[in-house]
Amino acid sequence: GGLALSECTSGFSVIHTSGEKGILTAAHCANELSYNGTDLDFKGSAEGGSYDVQWHTAPEFTVRNLAYDGSGNRYIYSTKHRDNQAVNEWVCKYGKITGYECGNIIDKNYQSTVPGHTWSPTFIRVHHDGVDLSDQGDSGGPWFRGNTAYGIMKSEIGDDAVYMAINYIDILDLKVITNRVYLPLILKDVQSQIMSGSENTIPYPPPIDESAPIEFPSESQPNPYP
Repeated sequence: GGLALSECTSGFSVIHTSGEKGILTAAHCANELSYNGTDLDFKGSAEGGSYDVQWHTAPEFTVRNLAYDGSGNRYIYSTKHRDNQAVNEWVCKYGKITGYECGNIIDKNYQSTVPGHTWSPTFIRVHHDGVDLSDQGDSGGPWFRGNTAYGIMKSEIGDDAVYMAINYIDILDLKVITNRVYLPLILKDVQSQIMSGSENTIPYPPPIDESAPIEFPSESQPNPYP
């Protein structure tokens, strides 16, 4: 997630009830999307009401529980339902235009005025004084706190941003991929070296403390894969 698509930004990695894996973005983005010149297969979308989401498979890529945040890939270990997201909560995002920024939730009952559809008052609005949180091209990008997925970018209101809460992807029979797969479980020789006190270390970070400030690059981890 968090990658610059031909149009918009990718959201989180997801898995369908069929077992097929893919990536999210906003439904109002084009259905025909590509990444680095490779076409992504459109699978479905929902737009209107509480929804602004579509998903694609990425046949030539490995889909993992990673979201790029401008300085590295962070692992996504959990999701947070809209009901449990709170006004004044500090959340962060990445978009291919405005990059990595954070702000406070100021409204979790925002009703979009974007023409073309009737919208429900379920979207989440975020503000940070003097900070531009969204621009055209950021749509679909991930909103998160620590290692927890909160939603995907929908639109902008001045410098404020609006996102769809992540639980609404269930309309497409999708769930965010949140599994942890530790390399030592695959490479047994590495595991034995770690357990015997070798200098080798597990390349996967522990969960980020959600009570800690989220504005520093130290939260993100480099991708351990080549």
